[in-house]
Amino acid sequence: MKKENLSRSVLMGCVIMIAVGCALGKDWPQWRGPNRDGQASGFTAPLKWPKELTQRWKTTVGLGDSTPALVGDKLYVFTRQGNEEVTLCLDASSGKELWKDKYAAEAATGPASRHPGPRSSPAVAEGKVVTLGCWRGSLLPGCGHQ
Repeated sequence: MKKENLSRSVLMGCVIMIAVGCALGKDWPQWRGPNRDGQASGFTAPLKWPKELTQRWKTTVGLGDSTPALVGDKLYVFTRQGNEEVTLCLDASSGKELWKDKYAAEAATGPASRHPGPRSSPAVAEGKVVTLGCWRGSLLPGCGHQ
């Protein structure tokens, strides 16, 4: 049940990022936006908000607590699928997977095991995507080592 809620949280984060991206027409290339301040510059709120947002697509991405990054028409998601940490590049308008990069990663241990997926958000700059996860041999706290 907790994993399902976590997956839903990641999915909702994706939907929110797409809505923000469509409304603003600007990139959100890293955690908390282009300036890491959570500010959406140049945004003009509509005079009347719709009662409900229209869901355009839905996809299961895996487990994690990271936020997605939106650059142009691409949405980047960092997640855990089984025993691997995965970076997905999705088409922002359709949710279609454009590419995937993955590697074997030890599961989080101890108190961190309640959140088995990545916590760091992808960062995108100059056509490159950077992620930080719990890879094999990592000495990061909670990433498979005591």
